[in-house]
Parts: sequence; C-alpha cells; structure tokens
Amino acid sequence: ETPESDTEWVRWEHLRDAAPPLNEPYWPREGEVVEVRAQAQLHEPFSWWEANVLRIRGDFIQVHYLGWENGKDEFVELEVVRPAYGRAGVPGSRAPPASAPACSKGEYALTDKMHTWLLS
Repeated sequence: ETPESDTEWVRWEHLRDAAPPLNEPYWPREGEVVEVRAQAQLHEPFSWWEANVLRIRGDFIQVHYLGWENGKDEFVELEVVRPAYGRAGVPGSRAPPASAPACSKGEYALTDKMHTWLLS
C-alpha cells in the first residue's frame, strides 16, 4: 500500500482536456502568449509552459516563461511551441475545465523498481 505522503491529489477543476489539434502550421507573433514544451529541471518530464514571445528569428523563438523572474528567457525551436490553450480554472483561460465524469481516481500497484525510480 502506498503511504499517504507519496500520494498527490489534484482537484479535477485544475485539469483540462488535451489541447485541440492544429490543422495548419502555427507561426506565433511577437508579444503573443504561447505554450512551450520544456522541462523545469533536467530530471523532470517535459510539460507545456506558458511563455511570452519576445523575438522571432527564423525557426527560433526567444520566450520569457510566465511567472519566472527576468533573465530566465530562453531560445526555443518553433517545433516545441503551440498556441496557448490556457490553464483550467485560471481567469482569462481559454481551456474549459475537464468534466468530472471524464476523470477518475484509482490506486495502482507499483513494482519496487518503479517506486524507487519515482522517489529518485
């Protein structure tokens, strides 16, 4: 059984459905808020982070991640940028919260190897 300290619960209001697929190539504009597929830390999985487009040079975009201090700007490739879909439950968000029936809670048994990896 998993100890309660190893469990993180997230309210369903903070979840969102997957972003809609893009039907055509996407070219952001300077000043636009976008989402960038990036890692917060090297050992963490990739996720989508909101960022402001500062400059565009060819297929590279200089972004400033929202909520991060100045000086944390980064140049990223166009292929890891998509339109900002927004965060569920955040004022001004374009993402509707996931509906409660689409979410379910469950417990899953982990092997010792998986548990060790998750805690590392």
